[in-house]
This record gives sequence, structure tokens and C-alpha cells, in this order.
Amino acid sequence: MTQGLDRDRHVLDSHEPSNQLLFSGSRYALSIVVTLIAFAATYALRSAWPSPVFLFFVAAVALSAWYGGRGPSVLTTALSLLLSKYAFKERVGTLWINSLQDLLPFLVFLAVAVMIIVTIEALLRTRGLAESRAAELEQVNEELRHALVSRRLLAAQETERRRIARVLHEDVGQLLTALRLNLQRTLPYRGDSAVIRDSIGLVDEALKHVRDLSVELRPVVLDDLGLGDAVSWYANRQADRAGYAVVVDQALGEGRLPEPIETASFRIVQQALTNIARHAEAKNVHIVLKRDPERVELSVVDDGIGFDVRDARTRSQAGESLGLVDMTELAHMAGGVLTVTSAEGKGSTVRVQFPVDAVV
Repeated sequence: MTQGLDRDRHVLDSHEPSNQLLFSGSRYALSIVVTLIAFAATYALRSAWPSPVFLFFVAAVALSAWYGGRGPSVLTTALSLLLSKYAFKERVGTLWINSLQDLLPFLVFLAVAVMIIVTIEALLRTRGLAESRAAELEQVNEELRHALVSRRLLAAQETERRRIARVLHEDVGQLLTALRLNLQRTLPYRGDSAVIRDSIGLVDEALKHVRDLSVELRPVVLDDLGLGDAVSWYANRQADRAGYAVVVDQALGEGRLPEPIETASFRIVQQALTNIARHAEAKNVHIVLKRDPERVELSVVDDGIGFDVRDARTRSQAGESLGLVDMTELAHMAGGVLTVTSAEGKGSTVRVQFPVDAVV
């Protein structure tokens, strides 16, 4: 199939010069046709309406300039001058100009023709520029619509995450806790205490899974205490599991950040720390959160083995691990820009910046 497409593309490419030549020839043919029509109309009306010799030729120049461009319009102008002098001035059949009075109408026509050509060229350029700008604006509008839909989708996803997390934490967690208490109460009165203890162990394990799942979906600390405390809590939790040392520096100031920025930042930290635990073999991780009047900046730096960013991004786009595309999309949906730098053996850095007015 690929060979067939290449063959078709080769055929189209081979026809392109001939198509261009045909198009160019049609433009000049148009100029000749409209000039001859103008000549015929002027010649037919010469006896009844002798004065405006160049009236139809002016229209021919305008049509040639509009539909053909500069070259065809210049050809029309030259043909109009030749035909009008040859056919309508005495002696018939000569191109000789005897006096300045005979030359004046031709000069006026030439000046009018030049003004028409220049004016129409300017109009066509303006129209082309306007169409190009309209296409650019349409593309920008489409990107804005996509960004708006993406942000709404992100907000809807986080709302659903929050709801499920609270259900798991409060409802399912409370039910499992109540079940554990009931098992503990029956323990002294039953002979099969080993079975009950085993059941209590299973309930404890289920509670742990429920709490972990609730945290992964939407940590309560993010909603209650904000981005800085949530990142510190989650980073230390992950460091204990993965066995690296983590330092969190935050200077976010007073007041909460817009929710989309908090959510995107936390998700990016979450994904970055997951990547570090799985792939980096890092000993130390440094997370920085800072805010100034113009932007919010987040960075996650590790001293791991590093990686090829381009290759990792390609694999992420293909649906494999690392999640670089996911982090980039999260930053974009909240109005930010994410950059990833790394080299093999030199660790990696994930940095994202959000303008403070990016999300309202």
C-alpha cells in the first residue's frame, strides 16, 4: 500500500510542472481573449459612440489584473495600445504618431492602466493577507476551544476523582473499620480464633489498599491544606517507599493557588516521582515550589541515571511508560509550559511554569 501511495505521489509530482504551465498559459490566454472582446466592442460602437476609444480596454486591463495578475495585465495593456492605434487612428494600418495631441490619449490610458494594475495588486495582496490572518485566527480559536474543553475535562475528572476518593475514604473505609471491630469483639468467644485473626488481617490489608487508592485518586490534604503541604506529604511518603532522600522547598506565600494550577502541579509531581521510583535509581530528589507576582514555578530534580529525553518522549507518545506526554498535557491544560532536561548518568529535571493569570 505504501508503494502505491509513493507511486501516486510520484505521478502527481511529475504532473506538477505541466499543471503550472497550463495554469500560466490560461492566464495569458484570458488576457488575450478579453482584449480581443474589448477591441470588437469598441470597433462595433466606433461609428455610434466614437469618443471613449479606451473604455472597454480599461475594463479588459482590470479583468486581466484581477484574474491573471501582473504579467497578463501588462500584456493586455500593450495589446490595447497597439490595437487602438492601429485600428482607430489615421492612417489606418500605421503605428506612427504625428503629434503630441495624438499621443496624449495613449499616455492617459497607460497611466490609468498602471494605476489599475497597481491598485488591484494591492487589493489582492491585502485579500491574501486577510485570508492568511483569518486562517491563523481560526487555528488559534480552535486551539483555544481545545484548551477550554481540555480544562473542563480535567476539572470534571478531578471532581469525579474527589468524589470517588471521599467515598472510598469515608464510606468503604468506615465499613471495613466497623467489620474489623466486630471481628475483634467476637474473637474471645470463638474457638476458631485463627480464622478470625486471619480475617482481621485481610480487613487490615483491604483498608490499606482502600486508603492508598483514595490517595492516588485525590489526596484529601490537597483540598484541605493546599499544594505545598500536599506535595511535602506525598513526596515524603513516596521517598519512604522508594528508598531515596527527598527535600521539598516551598515559597508559595499566603493564599491558595487557582485549583487547576494546584491540581496540575500535584499530578505532575506525582508522575515525576513515580518515574523516579521506577526508572531513575536516584539517591536524592529535590522539589522546589515558588511563586512570584508573575508566575508559579515547580521543579523536580533527581541525581539518578538520567535518560534520553527525545527517545522517552517518543516512547511515551507510543503509549509506553514515563508519562512525559501526560505531564506536558497537564501543564498545558492549566496554562503552563513544561520542560524536561536530562542526560544519561547526570540525573534529570522536570520544570513547569504557570502564569498566575493563566487560569481564572
